[in-house]
Amino acid sequence: MQFEIATQVEQDYKQVWARFDENLFMELKPPVIPFQLLRFDGSNVGDEVHISIAGMAWHAKVVAQEESDSEIYFIDEGAKLPFPLKQWQHKHRMLRNEDGTCTIIDEIEYFTSNRLLDKLIYPFLYQQFAVRQPVYRRYFAKT
Repeated sequence: MQFEIATQVEQDYKQVWARFDENLFMELKPPVIPFQLLRFDGSNVGDEVHISIAGMAWHAKVVAQEESDSEIYFIDEGAKLPFPLKQWQHKHRMLRNEDGTCTIIDEIEYFTSNRLLDKLIYPFLYQQFAVRQPVYRRYFAKT
């Protein structure tokens, strides 16, 4: 399954990239669900993030990172995933807008053990990323 969520923020894409750090990660943690950050290396190739979410281990590794005149992105993939996930890829895109703002796009691709289960958990996963939109807007508000 795949989905994406786009959020326009007031800062330039390079400023947004510079602040894609542990502080932002903690601001984006899922609401209500028990969450603990165990390791955060960063957003460059080879970096890892380890969390405990609802008591389950989730480890991700950054496998790609690119920068151009119009976009910066990095991709993390699940190395250790909580049940029922079998595969996880999250592409974080920061697009330069002509007006000096940035559009952050979260592109998610995931799979479980079967398509029905993929569809059943979709609303939950989508909501966990949709709630990031106001956080992004607040965190990257022009100062």
